[in-house]
Parts: sequence; structure tokens; C-alpha cells
Amino acid sequence: MSDVKVKGYGFIGEWKQKAYEPVFGEYTASFILERMLSRIPDKFDKREGSIIYDALAPAAIELEIMYMELDYILKNVFGDTADREGLIRLAYDRGMSPYPASQAIVKGEFNVEVDIGKTFNFDDLNFTVKKFIENQNEKYYYELVCNKYGAIGNVPYGKLIPVDHIKDLKSAFIVGVIKPGEEEEDTEEFRNRYYRNIMSNAYGGNIDDYLDKVHAIDGVGGVKVYPIWQGGGTVLIVFSDANYMVPKQELIDKVQTIIDPVTNHGKGIGIAPIGHTVTVRGVKEDKINFSFELLYKEGFNWDKVADEVKATLELYFKDLRREWQNYEKSILRLRRIETRLLDIEGVLDINSSKINGLARNYEVDGESIPVLGDVNGK
Repeated sequence: MSDVKVKGYGFIGEWKQKAYEPVFGEYTASFILERMLSRIPDKFDKREGSIIYDALAPAAIELEIMYMELDYILKNVFGDTADREGLIRLAYDRGMSPYPASQAIVKGEFNVEVDIGKTFNFDDLNFTVKKFIENQNEKYYYELVCNKYGAIGNVPYGKLIPVDHIKDLKSAFIVGVIKPGEEEEDTEEFRNRYYRNIMSNAYGGNIDDYLDKVHAIDGVGGVKVYPIWQGGGTVLIVFSDANYMVPKQELIDKVQTIIDPVTNHGKGIGIAPIGHTVTVRGVKEDKINFSFELLYKEGFNWDKVADEVKATLELYFKDLRREWQNYEKSILRLRRIETRLLDIEGVLDINSSKINGLARNYEVDGESIPVLGDVNGK
């Protein structure tokens, strides 16, 4: 990533949960009991098993529990240390709650017309026909919604089996994901949104206002806002989908319509204020190829480490895509990549590392996200 985070490109701050340091951690039952016994004159029997000791010991245990509860309360009155439940209660006072899980909408292809509401099966999932899209080349295309919530329904391709008999049906397939299903908002993402809400000054079509409103649209992941894009009153919004990948055209059209419908640009029909002409685009894909030479430990070779190398690179790219909105440009750093690869079991050293054929860091255009291409290791 770039070393500078830019508010205009979607960044306002970054907060992560801090480890809570107990204020009352020293108030254990033994500490409390010792302190209580110290207040009783020594002329009385305070030894273990005495009446005084046996009377105070249970009370000391209860007081320890009370102090633990006080620490729990104190931890959850601050947004940076609160656990999920505490954070949700804090955010509720600002009218906020975690984005709920959503259902995936996929594109179905059939050789005949099917009725709205018909259900089809794919593995352990059911998909229900929601809306007709088009008829093309003697194929009928529909939107189908997954019966389960979350990313499990993001099936890019698969054969569908009708739950009920459909006359003349010979082929039924999922051919793409229109709107990815999302899991319930992650705690740390929600924490960042909570602090963004506190620190921002969102109103009347400023950057913060667009960020908040576009992020709230179902299916949207990262967002960048470019004000005064082509002069006063023009705004460019670039976004990724819920999986932080290139969004489908259907989702781009949906966001455009919600923000500023094309047929009524600048008229205030959508969320954008009157006078703002907003253009919405999906983020572009920049395919990145890697090549390098590995020195292996005894008993290892490329075939044994290739899958883990690719998985490690995919994870690195996923991190970059999640953080894309916070930076003007993404920067792929050779040394950082090499460090990750050196942690793989069996890899002793790495040489001749190149990104897209060049032995240096690689900058990705601000409107693009990095996607792993070919990986050539030796």
C-alpha cells in the first residue's frame, strides 16, 4: 500500500480493538480476604478454620466477582476496548448497528421460461427464482436468491436441479453472481465505522456523506469518492463488491440508481443532492504475475510448496483489496511478499523475485485492485 492514507479516498481513521488492562485486577479473593483480616485486632483468632476466617472467606470471593464485573463494565463503556456486544450497545446510541448478513443473488440460465417463485437445488443450497432478466439466444435468464444468508451462496457456476417438475426443462445452470451474499459485519469493520461516524462530519453531499451512504448499500465493499471529478458539482464514486472484487454490472447499475439515476443526473432524485452529477464505476482488475527462484530445505521442491505459496499470495492480495479504499494507490512491495514466502515450511531462501517481470515494487492504479495472475516458481 501507499504509505499515506488519504481521507478523500475513503479514509478517516483506523481503529482496532485494544487489549483492556484490568483496573481491578489486583482485587483477588485472597487479596481482599487478607485486607479484611488485617482490620481485625490480632487478639482474635483469625487463622484458617476460625469463625472469623470462615465468615469472611465467602464474602471475599463474592467481592472478587464483583470487581471482575466492574472491569467488564469499564471495558465495555469505551469503543476501543469493547467486545462485540458492548460495541453494539454503544453504537446503538448513534443509531448504528452491524450490517446484517444478506442473501446472494445469482444469475440462472434456463432453456425454457420458469415461473417466479420456483425453487432449484444446488448441493446443500436452494435458490428461488426472483426476477426475469432477459431472453437471449433461446436462453432465459433470471435472478435467483439463495435461501441461506452469507457468503455460502456466492456460487459462480453450477448445475441446478428443480425441486418441482418443470415441463420441457432440459438445462438449468447458475452462470454468475449478481450480488454477493455477505456475512454479518465483522466486529473490527463495525468498530471502524462507529469511529468514522463519530469523527466525520457527514452532511449535504460531502465526502463523508457519500462514503456513509454508499457503504450502506447492500453488496458494496470498499468505496472511494473523487470530488470535483470533472469540475464543480461532479463526483466519481468507485467501489468494490462485498467480496472486495470487481462488482457485476447489475450491482453498479443499482448503486448508480440509488445515488444519482442516469436519466435524472443532478436533479436530486437519488441520494445525491440537487446539482451533484455522480458517476458510479466498479473498481477495475489489475492482474499481477509473480516469478521467483526458491531455495528449498532438504526433502522439499516446488511441487510440495506450490499450493501454499499461491495460498499465501492470495491472502496477501486479499488484505490489499480490503484496504484498497484507504489509500490513494496500492503498492505491492517485493520485500513484504518475500517475507511471507520465507515463512512457508520447506522454503529456505528466495531470489530473483519479480512482479510483472520487474524486480521492484509495483504500483496499482487508484481505481484498480490487484488480482493474482500467474505464479512462476522454481
